Amino acid sequence: MSKSGRLTEYKFIMTGAAGFLGRHLAKNLIVEGAAGVGIDICKCPEYLENSGMFRYIQGDFGNYEDEALEYLTSFKRGKIVFYHMAGLANAEKCNESPEIAFDLNVRLIFQALEFCRRNNIGKIIFPSTGLVYKMDDGKAVDEKVPAAARDMYTLTKLAAESLLHAYSNSYKLCGLTVRLSNVYGPGLSSDTVLGTVLRQVIGGGGVRVNDLAPVRDFIHIDDVTEGIIKLSYAIDGPGYTIVNLSTGTGSSIKDAVEIACRIASLPLEMIIPAKCSNPSKIVLNNELLRKITGWKPRYNLEEGLFQTIQFIMKEQIYT
Repeated sequence: MSKSGRLTEYKFIMTGAAGFLGRHLAKNLIVEGAAGVGIDICKCPEYLENSGMFRYIQGDFGNYEDEALEYLTSFKRGKIVFYHMAGLANAEKCNESPEIAFDLNVRLIFQALEFCRRNNIGKIIFPSTGLVYKMDDGKAVDEKVPAAARDMYTLTKLAAESLLHAYSNSYKLCGLTVRLSNVYGPGLSSDTVLGTVLRQVIGGGGVRVNDLAPVRDFIHIDDVTEGIIKLSYAIDGPGYTIVNLSTGTGSSIKDAVEIACRIASLPLEMIIPAKCSNPSKIVLNNELLRKITGWKPRYNLEEGLFQTIQFIMKEQIYT
């Protein structure tokens, strides 16, 4: 992303700043001219080292609230956005450890909301998941489709959304939930579907996934951060909003595997037949986001996978 200075009036606090989404978003916020502070229990990524516009704090947000706020007050800017990127995004781990899932996905956003309420921070943005929607007919779903918990991961996400909704109404916050489709890109965790595929493709061996049939809405991390940044200044004032952030286009796991193999010059015979066949479809309608911001994705799946594979092979970065 080239620097445009769209956010020179903004400053931000971000929890989960070292995570896959957080570190990409923080980097691009800084490029766009925002000043901010990022907090995470993990070590700071090298490209987010402290600078004159950004400070990274390693630790639990609850122990560094005052320090983060003091840093922000050094910048004479009027608009503050809180990006709550912290949480447990692995659905399997949420189901295995529901107490930990609740702690990381619900308690932490309550802590963030209380911080915003006490310190008159008027806008908070939270990434949720399109998995919360009820999907029966295979159509691309918009924000009006009812949501329902199907496991501990979606339960904790919906609980977090409800807290944000309630605080937005009760304390006149601008609360924004961004429901994401399947995000991928450089730094993608190897425990996701595409992460598993790319790890095997780059390894040069056989490519095996349990099921090639499901259709998903794969979106590149750069398109996600661009959408969130545009939403940051497109929506203002008290109230609660849910917005889908997606490509609006479905591709099967099989499609993604074949594209990745072609990019890596692997014969398609390297794809090991799947054991299961569940032709489920999860695609999110992004018309509301386009209407609000004018945003549209820059990457199709082939372009995004090419960029991701090239990055991983060059940098040998994998989490």
